[in-house]
Amino acid sequence: MFLEETKDQIDYIEKEFLKLEKDGYDDEIIVSTLRMAHSIKGVCNTLNFSNMAKISHLLENVLVDLKDGKISIEAMVIDILFKLLDSLKKERENISLKKEEFLDLNKLTLEIEDFYSNLASNKLDEDIVEQKPKNLQIKANEEEKKESKGKEDILQKEELKLEEDELFLVNNVVEYLNIYKIAIYFSKGTKMKSGKAFLIINNLLGIGEIIQTTPNNYENLKDEEFSDAFFIIIATRSSQKEVYENINVISEIEDIGILNIREGKGIDKKKHLKDVKANNQVSSVRINMTDIDELLNLMGEFVIDRQKLFNISKNLKRRYGNDADIIRLNDNLRKIEFITSKMENIIMASRMLPLEYIFSRYERLVRDLSKKLNKNIKIEVYGEKTKIDRNIIEALVEPITHIVRNSIDHGIEDVEERKKSNKSEVAKIVIGARREKDNVLIEIKDDGRGINFDKIKEKIRKETFDTEKMDELSEKSLLNYIFESGFTTSKKINELSGRGIGLEIVNREIGKLNGIVEVKTKKNIGTKFTIKVPITLKIIKALLVEICEFKYAIASSLIIEIIRFKEKKDLNKYLEIVDGKYYYYWKGKELINVLNLASYMNFDCLDTKKTYLIILGHSEKRFGIIVPNILRNENIVIKDLTHFMGKDKIMGENLGILGVSTLGDGGFAQVLDIASLVKEL
Repeated sequence: MFLEETKDQIDYIEKEFLKLEKDGYDDEIIVSTLRMAHSIKGVCNTLNFSNMAKISHLLENVLVDLKDGKISIEAMVIDILFKLLDSLKKERENISLKKEEFLDLNKLTLEIEDFYSNLASNKLDEDIVEQKPKNLQIKANEEEKKESKGKEDILQKEELKLEEDELFLVNNVVEYLNIYKIAIYFSKGTKMKSGKAFLIINNLLGIGEIIQTTPNNYENLKDEEFSDAFFIIIATRSSQKEVYENINVISEIEDIGILNIREGKGIDKKKHLKDVKANNQVSSVRINMTDIDELLNLMGEFVIDRQKLFNISKNLKRRYGNDADIIRLNDNLRKIEFITSKMENIIMASRMLPLEYIFSRYERLVRDLSKKLNKNIKIEVYGEKTKIDRNIIEALVEPITHIVRNSIDHGIEDVEERKKSNKSEVAKIVIGARREKDNVLIEIKDDGRGINFDKIKEKIRKETFDTEKMDELSEKSLLNYIFESGFTTSKKINELSGRGIGLEIVNREIGKLNGIVEVKTKKNIGTKFTIKVPITLKIIKALLVEICEFKYAIASSLIIEIIRFKEKKDLNKYLEIVDGKYYYYWKGKELINVLNLASYMNFDCLDTKKTYLIILGHSEKRFGIIVPNILRNENIVIKDLTHFMGKDKIMGENLGILGVSTLGDGGFAQVLDIASLVKEL
């Protein structure tokens, strides 16, 4: 729970920091990220993750100085915010992996102090010439100033007396809690009083329950409408000193008065537990993904059995006509169909996440790499609310990252080159998504120099020494080479590219997802990668084909086109055979490999006159499969059999089969493993 929540919080802060860098200072962003950093610190202190708590505290300090106007938004400040955030990420990762190595906090603290010193020496802000980050070193005289105020003076202020309505509220609080009324006096000229009040409340909610605030609508008040005092009544098990310390960390507070209204009379554990349960009811729970997967598998079995019942019902109706029991059976089956459809949708939705879950991280990637390469790049994102299966969304991170890195390093020109080409100095990368039936299309495009086909040809010539072949290859065929393992046109290897690994990873990972990759490029205009993946891999829409009464399922997301030949001779007329392999001129211009599925599966019962050529896409490759008969489309649940396949295993080396699926008619279909079939071409 802690790891998931802190990840969400850190991702949120990072997204807000990117907005700060792009749009400049924003009160709401500063207050919200400060609240989030404080929340992380509180939880880390509770769980004794001291390093992570200290980093959160350092982050709070810089944000408070930003909020108080002691420093302003500029490159150095943004860089230090991201450095602290990266340190938080690293510590969280160490905790997740149960590593015993931790960041050197002394070094990090010194870097923060150097940052403030550099700001002062560069005169970036007159107000911080001799400032050090607040709370890195708490000044003794400030603490003494707070403590020097006579306690009797503080506690005897008229404002701390309870009003009649407050007495009523206090009397309804459980007896074992301490109750305090607090008066907080802001310094003259304090800005963002509502924001400070919010931070105070947020701090106190970590140790107790707020009964009342005055003014109660403090979040909506402007500074001129806000008096110098802010009043809180709190019920807590904490001491008066702990309450005071939770408030005193906020800046620009001139005075704090605390009246002990009532001391708790000890804790009734049973009653306390009941109250805690009542006060902590939530509208959502976290469920392990393995449980969701199991629920989905059971749902799939239920859908199959439901279809079997429908088939039995049809047979009974043909046999006995409109018998009263059969009519009631059909009515109930229709109700079951409605309920199971709703259940299936809910279970599928529970596995879905919006793509903003990963899209947001690319803003940071583009920012960091553009700075490293001295390029001026902005990123635009659309369709981030498009939802997709959680397992798929996690598998998309690496391939999209490699495409974005390639765009920045290879595609986007530096500022001088863009000027010569009469382009805007600010380059653009667009990442977007849209739903298309049962698939999601993800686009990553840039407005860079485009892919250089001459460099691709030069690289191929060096490796194949086949000059004639180069002249015959279409641009589409040439683009397929960039996905080959080890293929690169870079002459130098750097930390971003040059090893020919990135796009090979894209090819492999998208293939695992039963996805398709397409590339379009134009010189000096830019390059666009389009990734097409199914929204889920658990329940998929599949095309059922038949060979010698055996049924096979092909994921519909991979099917590009189906061509029907009336007779076998038509097939021989359009196919070419080279070295025992079949080829087909798809759309009259692209030569693609063709696999005869019946021959591959060692069947010899092909007596049908009909023949179909199914054009498939797997990652960047396009190829065809010949089948004698096509049955229908059907939603199927895949049962994984890979654990039973291989040498010395029960099913042996059954290449080309990914799993099986039980069909609604009671039969089953073997699901084709397109990735392994591609390797046979």
